[in-house]
Amino acid sequence: MPKKKLKRPANASMSKLLGRHTLKVGGEYRRMGASTRTYSNSAGTYTFSQSFTAPTPTASGGDAFASFLLGFPSSGSIVYATPAQYLVDYYAAYAQDEFRAGKLTLNYGLRYEYEPGVREADNHFTVGFDRNADFPVQVPALALKGGLMYAGVDGNPTHQGKALNGAAPRGGFAWSLTSEDVIRGGYGFYWAPMQFSGVGETAMGRLGYTATTTYLSSTDGNRTPANSLSNPFPAGITPPQGNTLGLATGAGGVIDFVDQNSQAGQVQQYSVDYTHELMGGVAVSIGYSGSRSDHMPVGGTVDATININQIDPKYLSLGSALLDLVSNPFFGNPAFGNLANSATITRGQLLRPFPQFDNVLAHRVTDARTRYNAMTLRFDKRLRNNWGVNANYTFSRLMDDQFGESNTYSNRNQAALDNYDLDGEWGYSLLDVPHRVNVNGTFIVPVGAGHKWLSSGLGNALLGGWSVTAAGRFQNGFPVSVWQSSNNSGLLGSSQRPNIVAGVPLATSGSLEDRLTNWINAAAFTPAPAFTFGNAPRILPELRTPGQRNVDLSVQKMQTFSGRTVAVRADVLNVFDNPLFTTLQSQFGTPTFGQLTAVGGFARSVQLQVRFGW
Repeated sequence: MPKKKLKRPANASMSKLLGRHTLKVGGEYRRMGASTRTYSNSAGTYTFSQSFTAPTPTASGGDAFASFLLGFPSSGSIVYATPAQYLVDYYAAYAQDEFRAGKLTLNYGLRYEYEPGVREADNHFTVGFDRNADFPVQVPALALKGGLMYAGVDGNPTHQGKALNGAAPRGGFAWSLTSEDVIRGGYGFYWAPMQFSGVGETAMGRLGYTATTTYLSSTDGNRTPANSLSNPFPAGITPPQGNTLGLATGAGGVIDFVDQNSQAGQVQQYSVDYTHELMGGVAVSIGYSGSRSDHMPVGGTVDATININQIDPKYLSLGSALLDLVSNPFFGNPAFGNLANSATITRGQLLRPFPQFDNVLAHRVTDARTRYNAMTLRFDKRLRNNWGVNANYTFSRLMDDQFGESNTYSNRNQAALDNYDLDGEWGYSLLDVPHRVNVNGTFIVPVGAGHKWLSSGLGNALLGGWSVTAAGRFQNGFPVSVWQSSNNSGLLGSSQRPNIVAGVPLATSGSLEDRLTNWINAAAFTPAPAFTFGNAPRILPELRTPGQRNVDLSVQKMQTFSGRTVAVRADVLNVFDNPLFTTLQSQFGTPTFGQLTAVGGFARSVQLQVRFGW
């Protein structure tokens, strides 16, 4: 397929001073793109076993590596994907004004943005899943609905999701009450771009434009090989079928598609703060900041999905009857793929909204929301009289229902508990940190050249030019999410969480060293019974990962000799060698549940540097 060239970005702006106004207008255009190749794995993937080097297929002996040297795989496949070129066009125009009126400065503007969505240059992808369309192949006793929507077919759009088409106002002010007191504030509305975790076949809804050819290892029960690596696919490689099956594509298997209702997120940010300057170059301030975001991806920065083919929870009352084998209406009909292989099928499969499919996974679902509120205290002293400090404290709360969002320090299950109740995921964010302190300070030893004492001679050479800088960061740990390893809800697509034991502390007690293997109190949880969800919430804010503490130190001496300088510097990272735990095992029912099993960041380290200048 010939690749279409990406257009060059274009932008223009103009500024004009008009009295007390500073006006600025402009516009921009850009095209973003990504291409994928023909073969997902150009030579295929293969596995080897001892089968072809053992005396008989069922006998012991043989060696998998020997089978590899002979070129006789036990299984394998090659994926053929139609080439793709994804394109996103973006248009924007803006106008802004800064107005100064004595002690008051106002800044306000408006930005208009238009982005029609992702398209594929040749319409080689899907643009949604039609939940109401009649399935092309029907069976007795079921009225089958649903199927993939291919770009440009049967009146379908050629772009994925809803277009971004709207204005974004913003404004701010700075008011100097006195020469020592200033109040600042602002508000901004922003359109949040869609998060893309990659351009893989499933994430981009490319079912039909990918085909897998399976390697045939033997036709006689592994007594003799049928093929070899010299020509693993003698019948050729199966080409993709494209959109030729239409709504019937993927019957009997897993369906991945991009939600046709996905849209750009809406983010509102606002803040106000008051600053007072004291004597000696010291300034203190107190402020509030917050944000309100809607129509955000349920996975945050991760490609989490919603399984729209989960059984409705109203059928939980059937209990084990969901697993009963009943007559299979798809049996023997090749249109239904793997579902046609057996004369019986579970009752639960037939109770799915789209029983002709396995899981139906919607990507880029934008039904999530986030709320952030924070108070900040600041202390700033400019470097004067040989010392300076910058310190701030933040007290905040972050709430969301982005169940798929990841966090290096706190694990989570990437699926919703109940795909019919996304509001039930609302709670503290996995990224919530209520208390955070940052301190940075510099102290210059007041001796040597430029100071009152020992400004020359040997004293200056030994004791002059020294300075010390330290930086510290201290914060709470992140909240913990606990889910169940064995999922027996029976709903074919939901998750499951354990039950919480009332009155039992969620965390153990003792020192950090004592709790490395039992940070979470396992006695506070019990397995959820079959055909239930469990009552543990998505996030347990009262149960958190270890807090974080880090202090870095830098010591430097600078000396001047006849116009030349020599600087010697020592940096100590993580002075107190505090560990940064990155993995708290929180999957209930596993042998490592509640354990801290990994450490990230840096151990204490020292760096030395000598620098000459002339």
